[in-house]
Amino acid sequence: MYGGIFMNYVFYSINIIMPIVLVVILGYILKKVSIIDDNFINRSSIIIFKLALPITLFNSMANRSIQLSRDTEFFSFIVFGAVGLISSFIILEFLSRIYIKDKKVRGAFVQGAFRSNYIIIGYPILKSLYGDSIIIEIALLAVLAIPIFNIFSIITLTINSQENIESNKVLLFTNMLKNPMIIGIVLGFLVSSLQIKIPVFLSGTFNIISGLTTPLALICIGALFTFKSFEQEIRPVCVAALFKTILFPLLFTLTAHFIGISGSKLAAIFIVFATPTATSSFIMAKQFNSDSNMAANIVILSTLVSGITIFVGITILRMLSWI
Repeated sequence: MYGGIFMNYVFYSINIIMPIVLVVILGYILKKVSIIDDNFINRSSIIIFKLALPITLFNSMANRSIQLSRDTEFFSFIVFGAVGLISSFIILEFLSRIYIKDKKVRGAFVQGAFRSNYIIIGYPILKSLYGDSIIIEIALLAVLAIPIFNIFSIITLTINSQENIESNKVLLFTNMLKNPMIIGIVLGFLVSSLQIKIPVFLSGTFNIISGLTTPLALICIGALFTFKSFEQEIRPVCVAALFKTILFPLLFTLTAHFIGISGSKLAAIFIVFATPTATSSFIMAKQFNSDSNMAANIVILSTLVSGITIFVGITILRMLSWI
C-alpha cells in the first residue's frame, strides 16, 4: 500500500520535471548536430528576455483578478522571500572571503551560488503544480527577486573585480528600471487593478507570443551546455552548485515551513532557492571581468544537479503534504 502511494508521488514529480529536462536535452542535441548555433542562441535570448517573457508575465497578471491577502502567512511569505535571498548572499560573501583568495573566482562563485533561474525554470514548474492560481505568488516573488539578484550580483562582481562601485551605481539603477520582466509585471498589475479590458485580438496575440517563452528558453539553456574545462576550478564550481541546489533550498524551505508558510507559497519559496543558476550570470561575469569560465560551469553543473534535487524536493514536500 505505502509503496503504491510513494510511487504515485514519484510519478507525479516525474511528470512535472521530466518535460523540462527533456526539452533542455533537446537543446543540447540540436546544438551538437549543428541545427542551431551561437547566433540562434544569442538572438533567441534577446527575444525571450525582451519580448516573450515580459509579455508572458504581463499576460498572466493582466488576466487575473488581483486580491492580495493580508493574512499573516502572506506577509510572512513576502518578507521571508526577500530576507532569505539577501541572507543567502551574505552567507556566501562571508564564506568566500575566508576560503577563496582569488577575487575573480570569488565574485563568480558568490553570484553563481546565489543567482537563481527562477522565472525561466521556476515558472513552468510552479504553473504545472498549481496552474494559474499561483500567478500572484510567482509575480510578487519575481518583483522582489529580480532586483535583489541584480543588485547583489553587481555588488559582489564589482567588489571582487576591484572596479569602482560609484561608477556602476547609475548603470545598476537604470538597468533595474528598464528590466523588461519588471516592467511586464508592473504593467500587468496596473491593468488588472484598474480592470482594464484587453481587446480579444491583443489577448490572442499575447497568448501566441507567451507560448514561445518556455520551450525557446529551455532549448537555449540546453544549447549552452559545454563540458570543456570542467577540470579547472572544479572545487568552487561543485561547492557553488551544492549551495545552489541542496543547502539553500533545504535551509530556507525548512525555515519557511516552521514559521508557518505552506502550500503554494512554500512551493514558490522552495523553487526560488532550488532552481539552477541563471544563465545571465555568465554574461555578467564577463562584463565585470570576473571568472566567466567558472561562471558558465556553475550554470551547467547546477542545471544538471537541479533536475534531480527539484524532483526529490517536490516528491518529499508532496509526501509530507507541505505543498
